[in-house]
This record gives sequence, structure tokens and C-alpha cells, in this order.
Amino acid sequence: MQFRYKGINLFAFRDTHGLHNALHIPADTDILICAGDAVEDNLDPADYRAFIDWFRQQPGELKVFVPGNHELMFDIAPLWGKLLFENTGITLGYNTQLTYKGLSLYLLATPAVPMNDVEQAQQADILVSHYPPEYLLGDDLQSEPLSHPAYHLFGHEHADEGKRWKNGKQVRWNVSVYERLLNP
Repeated sequence: MQFRYKGINLFAFRDTHGLHNALHIPADTDILICAGDAVEDNLDPADYRAFIDWFRQQPGELKVFVPGNHELMFDIAPLWGKLLFENTGITLGYNTQLTYKGLSLYLLATPAVPMNDVEQAQQADILVSHYPPEYLLGDDLQSEPLSHPAYHLFGHEHADEGKRWKNGKQVRWNVSVYERLLNP
């Protein structure tokens, strides 16, 4: 899902489940965000390497990956997962705040923001999480709702992919692409 914010072109997606080769990333993308479920949960290092190789070749000066619930290696062997992304040019977002040309992002890999990061996350322009905000979609896996970020990008729920909700000034956007890739 492509959008422009503060003069920066962003493209965010998630839920490719190994079908990432069918996804087209616009050439003018400045920040490329994958919010998880890039692979299936078979723990095959070749699947992760194939995704990383593909992701590195895509447009975007900044590339960000937030693990999802299908990236089981981050639950079973988190150090191994972090090592896979080391020296790839891809920022692994595991409850991490970063800034790109004045645009602040908070990358939430767990359902709840760590207590010492709440203020940082609230002040971000864009919150990226694997899970939808609490109470938005009836799923049992949900992220903590934060009201300040202008955008909350998430997925996990395939059925509502592409749908946007307005919550005050915040846009909550399901950037899942699985159904679109599965049924082009």
C-alpha cells in the first residue's frame, strides 16, 4: 500500500506468506516496510534468505522488517533471527524507534509496547505493528492502541486487507496483501 507522508513515499505490506515475488514495489519508494508474515512458519532458513534477497533488491532507501507471528524463529531462536538480518541493509524492527528525514517510526513486534517505550511510540508519526490495534477487529492477537501516531500500519487479518479506519486524526490501515497475491 503506497502513500506519501511529510514528503516521503512509503510502501507498506505484510502477509505475503512466501508470495513476495508477485508483489510490485513502486520505483519511487523511499521507505519500504514489511510488517511480518513474509514466510510460512516452517523455520526453513532458505525461505528467510530468499525473502531477504528479494527485499534487498526492492526500491527504497530505508527498508524495514517487523517480524510477524509466522516468523517463528523470533520466538524460538531470536538471536538467530537477528543474525539473519545483520549486514543486509534491512532494519529489523523489534520494538524499535527510528527516524528517517524527520519522519519518526515506531516498529512494534510484540502486542504491547514495552513500558519504557510508550512515550517514544506515542510520539511517532507512524506506528508499524504486526497485529491490529486492540478492539478494531475481533482477533485475539492485537496490539496496544496508541492514539497519537498519524498512521498505524498493521495486518494479520487477511479478510480486511487494504481497509482503512479513521480514529480521530489517526489512520489505521490493514496493509495485508495475502488475498490479493493468492487470487490476482
